[in-house]
Amino acid sequence: MKNYNFSDFFCLLKSELLFSCYSWMKIVAQPIVFSMLYFFIIKIIMNKSVNENADYLTFIASGIIFQNMCNFAIITTSSSIFQRKISNSFDSVLVAPISNFRVIVAFMVGGVLRSLLIGMIIYTAAFMSLDIHVYSLMEILFTTLLSLCFFSLIGVCIGLYITKFETLSNFSMFFLSPIMMISGVFSDVGNYQNIFKYLVYSNPFYWLLCFFRAGFIGGIFKYGSVLTLIIIALVYGLYFYTSILLSHKERQHI
Repeated sequence: MKNYNFSDFFCLLKSELLFSCYSWMKIVAQPIVFSMLYFFIIKIIMNKSVNENADYLTFIASGIIFQNMCNFAIITTSSSIFQRKISNSFDSVLVAPISNFRVIVAFMVGGVLRSLLIGMIIYTAAFMSLDIHVYSLMEILFTTLLSLCFFSLIGVCIGLYITKFETLSNFSMFFLSPIMMISGVFSDVGNYQNIFKYLVYSNPFYWLLCFFRAGFIGGIFKYGSVLTLIIIALVYGLYFYTSILLSHKERQHI
């Protein structure tokens, strides 16, 4: 018989959202402050056009917003699970009468909502300081939700897998940051040399960023439908992999 009582799901989701409140200075304030510094410096030293449809400020602001949201989705979700593990409070999640599906979705939704909040704050700062515009709000929301679900699930997998804090720091420093920095956040890929251009084209984050950026600068992202299907398939794949990891943790606990 199916359980239609979602109190366990909302209880876990509430604890996930409160996780940011306990250490808001490090988790929430840091990306906002750094983004505002980026906007301040860029506004002073740069004011040139990327193409005839959008100026450079809108181009780079959309990249910074998307980069911070995706980075926030991975780091906070994995940090939340890892801190539960080292404090032994994750054991209560494993033994609680709640399905793996609800556990995974609760952590994923928590990461998505936290990242959306960060994105809205950074967008407000960009709108007030750079006067950026929006071309298609629906395209932005669709790409954002799809991408944040994907990156939040990556964060869940990382949080379940790692056993040391140094592993999480190394992942962020040596893998996540370089991947996001070489994705065309600060410059159009057409300005790169051939070898770097191919490196950017091989970066999956670049294609998500292009899809998101099209909602700000206009135009049609011709690979949008294909990319959507790929991301949905990856989300399903990550869910099943995360479910296997969670089941393995439960067997170890027993």
